[in-house]
Amino acid sequence: MNSAFVIIELKGFTGIADSLSLRMEKVGITSERIRGAGIDIIENVFTIINKKIPYEYEKKIGGDTWILKFSNLEDAIKFGYFLFSTFVKYMNQNGIFFIKPVIAINIGEPKFKDDNFLDNTSIRTYRVADKGEPFSLYVLDEAIIQSRHLSWVQLENVKINGLPEDQEVQLINWMEIKNIKNKPQIRDSISLPTLLLDSEIIYSETLNDSVNHIIHQQNSSHSVITFGGPVPFNTQNYKKYLINSIKLIKTKNDCTWTILSYIPLNEPLIGLTWLELCKRLSIQYPEKFTFSAFTLPDGQLRPFSYHIYDDSVVQIGLRSYSPQHGVSIMNAAIMIRNEKIAKRFKNEFLENLRKVGPIDDIKYAEISKSFRGINNQIRQEAFQTVDQLLMG
Repeated sequence: MNSAFVIIELKGFTGIADSLSLRMEKVGITSERIRGAGIDIIENVFTIINKKIPYEYEKKIGGDTWILKFSNLEDAIKFGYFLFSTFVKYMNQNGIFFIKPVIAINIGEPKFKDDNFLDNTSIRTYRVADKGEPFSLYVLDEAIIQSRHLSWVQLENVKINGLPEDQEVQLINWMEIKNIKNKPQIRDSISLPTLLLDSEIIYSETLNDSVNHIIHQQNSSHSVITFGGPVPFNTQNYKKYLINSIKLIKTKNDCTWTILSYIPLNEPLIGLTWLELCKRLSIQYPEKFTFSAFTLPDGQLRPFSYHIYDDSVVQIGLRSYSPQHGVSIMNAAIMIRNEKIAKRFKNEFLENLRKVGPIDDIKYAEISKSFRGINNQIRQEAFQTVDQLLMG
């Protein structure tokens, strides 16, 4: 039997996240955080079901679409059944109502690049998932013919609004499927204390220890993801971190760096120096270094900072007020080695990165002009500092 692929679309995911986060900023509930949590939940369910019904690969497309490839159609349909059954259970027992998956199944090898489908079969299958109804399991094209040979599958004709009238689509009545063996045991929830007991945790009591752990970790990593504010280059420990990071970016070819920074507008020298440094690195090393930034207006509380290494280690900065800088800066940290915790941080990071978008000349100009008290002397000092850092 030919290989099959599944396209999963989360119905209304962006709109639901926006609605749930409405006027919830006070307690830190943002649409990106909700989306990140939703993505983590669904991918965790993928992993659990995959232990019983293996797929060949999983690929996330855009903000709320996944492709999974299976060796045969039967496994693809079983996977859809278990996915829906699990989320019905999550809705009834855990109150998770905002995840509304739609599944479309076809035969063959899906073709895609970045966030775009390339061939007619993949595009048709995606459109069915995109236009379909939540908790509906659709088959089309050759998958319809092969599904008729499975005695435990019941098909019915269905019309989907927004699709051509001549495109045949069949709906599998997954709620009536009875004869599926090896039903996976689904864990209802993830307990943070349990995760912590299964983790290696390092607490750094000083800034020097925190920076040393960061340097040690990034020296051995193949992927570095960083969220936080500008690095204060005029502090010795941070300067050591900057010099080490720049050296690795220049020389370490098996590592990628993704940086998302908030830029306080009331710190023109540090902010412009960091902005210029990261922009130049992204231009000089586009394959290894990705940079994005957004502004932080006066009076807005600063988010905490964190690093993610190789999708398995999270370093969370702990801060206190610094009279020297007039703001809270990192002076301690906690490092957690746990893939599930790292995945939660990464999913929210990617959602924020997607929303902010990469830095370009227009964004750079807007941010650099927005600093409070910016003048030519500050610009000159910032550019000179960047020159010195890059020359090593």
